[in-house]
Amino acid sequence: MSKKKNQKACQDLIFDSTRLKLESLPSIDSHLHTSWTDGEPSVNEVYLRACAIGLDAILYSEHCRKSSNDWFGDFAKEVRGIEYMGCNAYVGAECKVENYDGDIDISLEIENHCDLIMASVHRFPDRSGGSIPFGDVSPLNAVQIEFDLSWEALANPKVDILGHMFGMCYKRYSVPPPIEKIEALVRRAVEHNVAIEINSHYHRDRKELLFICQSYGALVTFGSNAHDLHSIGKSIIF
Repeated sequence: MSKKKNQKACQDLIFDSTRLKLESLPSIDSHLHTSWTDGEPSVNEVYLRACAIGLDAILYSEHCRKSSNDWFGDFAKEVRGIEYMGCNAYVGAECKVENYDGDIDISLEIENHCDLIMASVHRFPDRSGGSIPFGDVSPLNAVQIEFDLSWEALANPKVDILGHMFGMCYKRYSVPPPIEKIEALVRRAVEHNVAIEINSHYHRDRKELLFICQSYGALVTFGSNAHDLHSIGKSIIF
């Protein structure tokens, strides 16, 4: 089970990969963004779309920072106020990995609103509190940096889900990480009871990633990274 107190969210959104089959994957989407940050649709529009396409559960994994206290409570209240229409909706936060100690950009106030917390690598921090410009990082170094950041984030007790593992390398640098590094992070996730997100936007070969997770007995979840209505539910298209 996940580390968070909302075990219902864990049951609905996080799965033992060894029990899954490609022909009958759970109908969920655990990576959704709305107009509260950089998404297009409203909370309600996302929910209605999820119901229309037959999803059983969704996680609003809204982008947040420690400075998001001024709006995150209202966002969480809106999600919890949704009129139930057959799909369970949960409050989540997608937080960037801040440094090489595995800290994530979230406040205690926001943590307390969340059912599940996702950590994602969105930038490459330097060792003095700043960021390294992406153009200054070679593809080879990008793989190592993203690996190091993810490795430490997996040990952070606040983290329930590792979002789009190696997503920066795939999308920004068009370089696939070595299988050995993928396997190492999956083993680390098993050790710390963190779910690996299999993401339809970032991951090129989701079947392979699922098979790797199954080989190590990892927890998994499925996300689309949807910022629009059309992308919702792509999480379960393999």
